[in-house]
Amino acid sequence: MNTSKTIRGTVTYLVRKSGESEEICLASKKRSEKAIKRGLADKFNGYGGGMESSDTSIETSAMRELREESTVIAQPEDFEKVAEILFVNPWGDYHCNFFLVRKFKGEPQETREMDTPRWFPFQKDTLPFDAMMDSDKYFLLPIADGKKLKGTIWHNDKMNVIKCEIDCISHF
Repeated sequence: MNTSKTIRGTVTYLVRKSGESEEICLASKKRSEKAIKRGLADKFNGYGGGMESSDTSIETSAMRELREESTVIAQPEDFEKVAEILFVNPWGDYHCNFFLVRKFKGEPQETREMDTPRWFPFQKDTLPFDAMMDSDKYFLLPIADGKKLKGTIWHNDKMNVIKCEIDCISHF
């Protein structure tokens, strides 16, 4: 574990029906000094970030980040918590709560923080893992299968996974 302060944050994935299956919305962080340092620039991801002092809970943080980064609005009861993962990174630890949102208002848009969103089939063989963070495949595939997860992922200075301990749990 890193000796610096752990940041608490969220990532929310929008999910919609597409025929008999589902699609997931992904967008990449725009290039900023922080995004580059943390290995997030130009990588597909969900919507999220760190908690702010005005956030009263992890759910209100997720709602705020979703609105700021996508313009989409969702209600607290529409956030399904699917994972809680501690990322141990060279730049600091990040305790992240992951949510799926299937009911929302609006269409995701490009914003000052995120590039144009794209919808992908939410299944193993169609997610763009070559254009995502190295660690995403360790938790996004089980989430796509309906699992709930809790664990820790360690990254090296190139943000490659060097160790992963993730357990399936029954509920949050």
